[in-house]
Amino acid sequence: MALPALISAAKDENFEVRRAATAALGFAPPKRTMPTILAGLADTHWQVREAAALLAGKIKAEGAITGLIDALSDEVWQVRGKAALALGQLKATGAVAALGGLLPHPVSNLRKDVVTALGDIGNTEALPFLERANEDADPDVRKIARRSIQLILSGNVG
Repeated sequence: MALPALISAAKDENFEVRRAATAALGFAPPKRTMPTILAGLADTHWQVREAAALLAGKIKAEGAITGLIDALSDEVWQVRGKAALALGQLKATGAVAALGGLLPHPVSNLRKDVVTALGDIGNTEALPFLERANEDADPDVRKIARRSIQLILSGNVG
């Protein structure tokens, strides 16, 4: 009963309503919400795109991987960061190179999200990017990179 109302609200003209409705879809079956998640990733307002990326990772929406990879080039770094984290949660090995391409970004919070995602993916293809991140100017990026490298090399990636 509530799901159709949420899906409808995700199309509201007010971005705050769309953002809240998109975020609330995390309690619904992914199969029924996928079109709304994909629409959210392409929304005109960055906060809706960010909420959709966060939701895609939270509910393990594998059908959103292509949209999330596209979101890595979003004009807003916060959307890129949530897309990166979602790709990590989805263990999207096909996103490793695209994620690695974001490591030179000037915003360290985005670099932290990217390094976290690369570690979560757990693929050895991420190691060259993580080794580069281990020389980052931000100590938190270096710390996450070292932890991710250890996890991948030990095979203990969740």
